[in-house]
Amino acid sequence: MKKTQLLQCSLFLLISSSSIAQNHEFLDIGNIRAMVSSDGLLFNNRTLGTASFEAPKGSDINAIYSSSLMLTASSIRNGNQHYSYVIDRPGTIQSFRTGPVDIIHQVGDTSSQFNRIWKISKAAIDAHILNWSTTNYVIPSSIIDWPGNGALNTAQKLAPFADLDNDGLYEPQNGEYPLIKGDQAIFYIANDFRQGWHSFQLNPNNSNDTLYDFYDNPMRIEIHGMIYAYNSSSVAANNSIFVHLKIHNRSNSNLDNHNNLKLSVAADFDLGNFADDYVGTDSLRNMFYAYNGDLHDKSNTFSNGYEHKLAAVGVKFLDNSIEHSVHYDHTSGPTSELDDPRTMSNYQNGLWKNNQPIYYGGNAFDFCIDTTIRTKLVYSGNPTLFSDTTQWVESNPCLNGNTVPNTPGDRRIYGGPSISPQLNIGQSTEIDYVYIFARDKDSSSHISDPVQDLFNAADSVQAFYDRERFVGISEQKVKNQLDFKIYPNPAKETITIETDLRVFDVEIINLQGQSIQQEKDTKTLTISHLSCGIYFLKLLGESGSGVRRLVVSH
Repeated sequence: MKKTQLLQCSLFLLISSSSIAQNHEFLDIGNIRAMVSSDGLLFNNRTLGTASFEAPKGSDINAIYSSSLMLTASSIRNGNQHYSYVIDRPGTIQSFRTGPVDIIHQVGDTSSQFNRIWKISKAAIDAHILNWSTTNYVIPSSIIDWPGNGALNTAQKLAPFADLDNDGLYEPQNGEYPLIKGDQAIFYIANDFRQGWHSFQLNPNNSNDTLYDFYDNPMRIEIHGMIYAYNSSSVAANNSIFVHLKIHNRSNSNLDNHNNLKLSVAADFDLGNFADDYVGTDSLRNMFYAYNGDLHDKSNTFSNGYEHKLAAVGVKFLDNSIEHSVHYDHTSGPTSELDDPRTMSNYQNGLWKNNQPIYYGGNAFDFCIDTTIRTKLVYSGNPTLFSDTTQWVESNPCLNGNTVPNTPGDRRIYGGPSISPQLNIGQSTEIDYVYIFARDKDSSSHISDPVQDLFNAADSVQAFYDRERFVGISEQKVKNQLDFKIYPNPAKETITIETDLRVFDVEIINLQGQSIQQEKDTKTLTISHLSCGIYFLKLLGESGSGVRRLVVSH
């Protein structure tokens, strides 16, 4: 059985990577309780070998067994041949290691300072902003330990922070604070600076199990991941886990200028009962997803099911179009899960492991396929249009009049966004995506019911994300173009804006995104009428705009 086997695999991994297995935290501020590990593995408890994406929180039902990040690229060093690096689920090779890169010696940093994960809340940050200079205030460890500054040979700035005096140093004792997204965030740093021959077995306790060998050629990248969630009036946002990735090329050699960069999110969807799911792709919403494949998601020995109130869960790319999605099997053969990271580029480029194209229709491989149409997006029809036999979905895989549905099962899928193909040394790239959960409020009458709920939630989450980014509820979500300062800050009666602009508009915005004060060409503002709390001051000039956080403390 899958879960028994993976429990054995995770125990094997625990022995070889015990420090990583102990470094994990839960996001739990919204309606999801989800585990994050320090090397970027999401939603899996390596110690127990169990799923850890509880949705809804407190239900003891999980929607995802694990999720991970995969990258491929080509470079001169590797003979212009594709290669890939994996933060994969238990039982497969772990190419990433916790912590930043020693840039000078081109190795992973081995200090204990960064061999961990960081969890912090917006409430703690706001309290620090208001109280850091008051008597008897003790700065919490989540703020003191924030990895704003690197070590001697690493990048000097790591985790984002408000550098109030612009000296490049993180100084919480002087009122500086972490910059996070959401109401609660977990931050990790990982790198792939290692190489050599590696071997592993999916089931190391079985001497007859296949032994996989491959040569590991590092991309020499460092990943900064911020996984975050909200406690919001938006139900859809509360049912979501957001991810912001920043990927740095930390090599010091032009041999590692990367071309053809591709990224995939691997998701092992176990939606309640792991053995009765379907998957699909929604190119309009830039999302791949899973949903219960029958009307009764039964509980079993390994997991609790969603019973008659069916559920759906998806991975949605927020700023990029979806470029590829391909399902894979927990078996062997051309359509099986990754056993050699080098074959990952096949899945990203519309090929099975045996180099056969992924075809439209059927199972995309050898059943009911249309060999005249190649695709990179599997099951791209709309399950909610269940009377439309032209929709390529798992309940209608054949488009030739044969409407026999697929047998629901244990579904896994790789999906990735369209991103810039270049990542040269010294460069970085950023990607945002979100895991969205939806469930019927009443007993489902059709397996597509939660899919429609998921589609509605995805639209709501996209609007929520766009609004948060545009309004500038927190300073780090605004692309600052104008450089200016405000002082004093915190302030009681008046503030002064230090800027070279002569013509500009000033706007003060509250935490709800409401504009509460507007001025024009004014560098001194009266703020004594404002209640104590946190606001945002937006400066708009001909060349752009900028936002600074303003604290009012009478």
